[in-house]
This record gives sequence, structure tokens and C-alpha cells, in this order.
Amino acid sequence: MSGHVLYAMCCVFASFQLRRDELHEIEDIVHEGKVFSDGCGLISEVLRDAIIENLNAMGVEIKSLPSAFQIRCGGIKGLLLVDPSVEGLCFRRSMEKFKSPHTTLEIISWSSLLSASINRQFIQIMDALGVCTKQIEPFFF
Repeated sequence: MSGHVLYAMCCVFASFQLRRDELHEIEDIVHEGKVFSDGCGLISEVLRDAIIENLNAMGVEIKSLPSAFQIRCGGIKGLLLVDPSVEGLCFRRSMEKFKSPHTTLEIISWSSLLSASINRQFIQIMDALGVCTKQIEPFFF
């Protein structure tokens, strides 16, 4: 089965109706003919908080404040990054797969805190940048 079909059938954690005036189309970031914002839009802190409240009401535990959401909304799909300077949901043309009158926001997943580790490639980069090995050693023990 194609990934696009599977994506359309995946589990939705929460959904709620947006007003048309909460949806705003913004331009993709393009440089030298390449799209640098493909599939990435913006969402306000107010709308983020409403999503969290909706998830909490459904019994979904949010352990850290999300900075991004994977969503569907009518014919729009992609990733929304929280931006305190915007109002509502700002989607880019690259996110709109087809025109749809539906404005139900569906939350597929959201960002969360993860522990990080230092791998061999990171150590090689740090070494190439001149970082002293003694400065990295505490992270291993």
C-alpha cells in the first residue's frame, strides 16, 4: 500500500472545527527555484494551547509543550511549527494537496522531548571544529 494511502488512514488523536478566518495561506520559502518550506506551516500559541486542552480532555497526556504538530485539515497536510507572531493556522501552498471546504483540524502527532546522545559522527565534527577532547569526555561518563 502506498505511503499516501496509509497516511490518509492513520490514527487521529484529536480533531476540532476551525473557523475559515483561522486559516491563512502563506507563501512558500523559495530560493533559486528550490522550495525550502515544503509541507511546513505555522500555528499560533493560542491554537496550540487549544489543541493541548482538547488532547487533555480526551485523556491524552502531554508531558512537554509541543513546538510542532503533524496535521490534516481538509486538503491540507503537513507539519505546523508554533510561531508566537502568527494568528490561527498558516498553511503554505505546498501543504495543500487538493481544495476542500472542510476545516476540521486533525492532529496526527506532535513533538516531544527526547534524550540526546553523542555519536561517532558528532565527535568527528567536534574534533574537526577544534573542540578539545577533554571538553567532550564528561558526556561519556
